[in-house]
Amino acid sequence: CALFIKAIMPLDNMDLMMKLLEKHSPLQVYTCSVSLHTTPAAHVTTTKMLQQVKKVAKRWRGDAPDVVEKDEQATGTLYLFGVDKPGQLTQITDMLRHHNVMVLYLRVQSGGPSQDKSDFAPLLGGPLAENRIRIIYDEAQVDEAKLRDEVQRVGRKVGYAVTCLITDSQSQLRAWLPSYLLRRKAFTVAYSIASTTMPPRSASTPRQLPRRRPRSALLTAP
Repeated sequence: CALFIKAIMPLDNMDLMMKLLEKHSPLQVYTCSVSLHTTPAAHVTTTKMLQQVKKVAKRWRGDAPDVVEKDEQATGTLYLFGVDKPGQLTQITDMLRHHNVMVLYLRVQSGGPSQDKSDFAPLLGGPLAENRIRIIYDEAQVDEAKLRDEVQRVGRKVGYAVTCLITDSQSQLRAWLPSYLLRRKAFTVAYSIASTTMPPRSASTPRQLPRRRPRSALLTAP
């Protein structure tokens, strides 16, 4: 399940909130989106707000406080598709954190094969899942090619057969998304065929017991 909670708090308290969530429920996956509801003159500017968020993320990751910050921030979307399994997103977010990539928010969609379209269709509690994760990172500290390889490696390890990373600078080319959709459709069709040909797990062939001869047939005439 997914829970969305909206809270109003000072930016300085966000660090404490993330630490408390991680301490009391470490098996869950948390993301935090920050929005500005007041005018910049009354509160802070958008640039200052983003700088504060970056500082909180650094402290949460355990980075050194004296690391020089870069202003060249890149954003993108990570697409993950495959068989839904528990604990997948935890390993994905751990990998992103290891590569200094911050999760802005994520969207989880469960579903299954659609017989009409031969493609993935939303379905509550379905066996397949498509996750879209918005990320932000420092271009000077992250190797995008290496990050793509790591996303594919960890994704396949946890059950995501199809992965795709699209940065916002590449989104205008529209070269990665069509390939992802075609691979998603191919996997969905293959999964549907495999599901229909495999015997049900609950069905089992009853064991044939040896037939016993009637008791009367064992008696011989005097």
